[in-house]
Amino acid sequence: MRVVLAALWLCACNQVYGIEETVAVDDKLDSDGDTVPNVLDNCPDDANKPQYDEDGDGFGDVCDNCPLIVNAHQTDVDQDNVGDTCDPHPVATGDCTVLFDSFNEPGTVATHWDVEDTAVNGDAMIDDSVAGSVMLIPPPVDAHSALLTARGLTGSFDVMISGDTLTNSPVISGARIEAVTNASGFASYYGCGVQIPSGVTVPSGGPTTYAPTSSMNPLGTKLVARLVTRDVSGSLHLRCRVDYGIALGALDVGAPTVISAARTGVLALWTPVRIDAIHITTFDPSGAQCAAVFR
Repeated sequence: MRVVLAALWLCACNQVYGIEETVAVDDKLDSDGDTVPNVLDNCPDDANKPQYDEDGDGFGDVCDNCPLIVNAHQTDVDQDNVGDTCDPHPVATGDCTVLFDSFNEPGTVATHWDVEDTAVNGDAMIDDSVAGSVMLIPPPVDAHSALLTARGLTGSFDVMISGDTLTNSPVISGARIEAVTNASGFASYYGCGVQIPSGVTVPSGGPTTYAPTSSMNPLGTKLVARLVTRDVSGSLHLRCRVDYGIALGALDVGAPTVISAARTGVLALWTPVRIDAIHITTFDPSGAQCAAVFR
């Protein structure tokens, strides 16, 4: 008799306490067909068998609206699918992801990216032997500069990179890592990065340093450089922000000299750099979307 009463009480508890009806979970359901069950899938509605999650916030890269910076709440005020933390124009609809690469597949960087330098007696190199990053190594002589650019991508884009200079490299005055776009070479590009001694650089017409600031919350603990090329009207307008565990600096350059559409990626000067991820977006005030590529 006691067993029957207990069974009746358990069956009625949802109704007594106003709890929603218990529904059995199908641990084999795979909505996106990527062979990872929904209960384990960090993007249950978007196929992503490798389950890459660059920022470790629980949202896989392909469905994370800010895959480079932790944003567990996925806040997106303007609802353009680029989360506020990564959005160059967080209150103006029109940003969309063009490319996100976290370099998780060793030996494949040369398939999608080009490397160049201006050296006479030495060539820039990449090392993508370890999943999760790529090393960009300037030539040891001559120009000491190297560019890693996205193949087939031409124009002015907004670029965010995370990474670092190599910790075992000697500190060389003037060494820097920059997010760049419209790069037709080592003297003509829009860029944003960090230079040694520490400072923000925006070399449109020459490098400009900017003092550190503590007025902004840092974007994580890694080196993060964010280059924005357009204002909310779509007009050319450069802004730069660099974080390195602290909000290192920000600079509003305004309208720069117009240069020809060219390549987008990362520049290293004097010292090897480690690139962990690149997030490239574009902005169209009309709100038109673009086809995103995730690697």
